[in-house]
Amino acid sequence: MSLPSLFAPTFRDRPHQVALEWACQEYTFADLDQRANRMAAALTVRGLTRGDRLALYLPNRLEYLDLFLAATRLGVIVVPINVLYRERELTHLLRDAEPAAMFFKSLAQASVPYTPSAAAISSTARAGESVPSATDFSIAGSRALSRASVFSLR
Repeated sequence: MSLPSLFAPTFRDRPHQVALEWACQEYTFADLDQRANRMAAALTVRGLTRGDRLALYLPNRLEYLDLFLAATRLGVIVVPINVLYRERELTHLLRDAEPAAMFFKSLAQASVPYTPSAAAISSTARAGESVPSATDFSIAGSRALSRASVFSLR
């Protein structure tokens, strides 16, 4: 039994039922399913595969759900990170988890520890807009966490 197999009947049997209200907008189960599929495609294009770890250093927001559902569909392990963590806690957690990629709210989040070995990646999608497709990610800088790709949600 997997999380996607547990979620599938709900997405299949209630596509037009409101699943979530966020920022004065309603999202049906079909909406969430489509968003998760698009995010899964974007993560796949960026090289995430079954068993990789995906760090989520995000406050409560719609994209967190998109990323969580997409990760479960791909077999990617979600590493949730408390947004109140500071550099010391982040450094420890990220070294321990060794995520293949990390999402956080903005590249301006200065407390995210970096090393100069990989490219930082930024999403062009804004909160409340449709979830990014595989082509919505662009390189935003040349700093990143160890081997990880770092994604920013504006």
